[in-house]
Order: sequence, then structure tokens, then C-alpha cells
Amino acid sequence: MDQLARHSAAREMFMLEHTRWKDHLLLFLGIIGSVFIGQQYVKDVVSVSDVFWFSAFVSFLWLCAVLANRSSTFAWSKTLQEIENSPTTEPFRCYHKIRKEFSLWRDLGSHFCLVHQNGDSKLGFHIVDSVTRVYITLALAMMCAFGVLAFKTSNPSKPDVEAKLGRQLIERDIRGFSTDAKLIELFAPNAMISEYQAHILLTSEKHRIIAWQVDNVGKVVKGPYSP
Repeated sequence: MDQLARHSAAREMFMLEHTRWKDHLLLFLGIIGSVFIGQQYVKDVVSVSDVFWFSAFVSFLWLCAVLANRSSTFAWSKTLQEIENSPTTEPFRCYHKIRKEFSLWRDLGSHFCLVHQNGDSKLGFHIVDSVTRVYITLALAMMCAFGVLAFKTSNPSKPDVEAKLGRQLIERDIRGFSTDAKLIELFAPNAMISEYQAHILLTSEKHRIIAWQVDNVGKVVKGPYSP
């Protein structure tokens, strides 16, 4: 194999790594989006917290894929340079040698200036040095955000909400819509809504939201009604 053939083989593998970036981005974001859409059809079986925990796990897998892609891309880039400097360099043997020396932990640590990055001897922040660095930042942000949301939704303040509104009031008003209605989830007033809302499942397997309007001191002034 002459130098041109070696260089062409390494260049083809280098370009393949760039294609994998796009494929992985669409794959992992597509999985997360599909889970959120699908959860709407199985609300009584899969809770919102389960979706957030799964999305955090998928974000972690995406982070691992990003780091693996970075190591492969780095190795093929260095292999191309080696072939240009030394015509007798074997591309795949050189790639495996460089890939083996590449530290994924060092690559992640250098993202936050904890250690110097692979192939460099200086410390520095590299959060937005390249598109691949932005992917690491995005994956980390998504993993942390989904993790926090999962923790909060898996530990709801439902008893507190029921205590403020009144458990007997909730049960009585829900039975007014259907004698066998099942309470799925209860929401307290917040910055987005100024009323209590209950997600219920009717005997006809239909989901419905009922609400109670409250005044400034939390007293019910209207309800229940279906918004």
C-alpha cells in the first residue's frame, strides 16, 4: 500500500467519524423526544418521573458516545498527520496506538480545566472550543437537568397539596364527575397556574382535568370545573 492509498483509507475513516456525530445526535434526541410523546398515551402506567430518569440515563449514554467519537476522530486526525510526515505509516495500526493512548477521563476533565487535554500541556477551559465540545456541554446539561426533574417529580408534595385543599373535598368533587373516577395526579397553584388542578381517569377510560380556583389565602372560590 503506497502513501496515497494509506492517506485515502485514513481520510475515509476520518470522514466516517463526522457522519457518526450527526447520526448519534439524531438518535439520542429522537429517543428522548419519542419517550416524552409516548408517555402521554400511558400516563397511568408510566409516571413523569420515570420518563425523566430514563432521559437522564439516555443523556449519560449520549455523553459516553460523544467522548468515544471524540477519541476516534482525534486518533484518525493524528493518523493522517503521521502518514503525511512518514509515508510508511500503517493507518490502522497507528490509529489503534493513538486511540489506546487517548484518555476519555482526561478529555472530560479538561472540559472544566481540571487537567490539560489530550495532546496538550496547558490547562484551559474548552467548553466551546469546537462543535464536539458543545455536544459534551449539552449532554452534561441535559443529564443534570433531567436528573433534577426526575428527583423532584419522584418526591412530589402530594400529601401537602391534599392537606391544603382537603382530601374529603377532593374525593367528593371527583365523585361528582364519575363515581369510580381515579385520581392520577394533583397540582398546586404555582407561577404558571393560579388554581388547583387534578388529573383524573374516568370509568370510560378517558382522562380529564378538573380545577378549583382559590383566592390569595388559598380558599376555594370556584370549582370544581373542567377547564
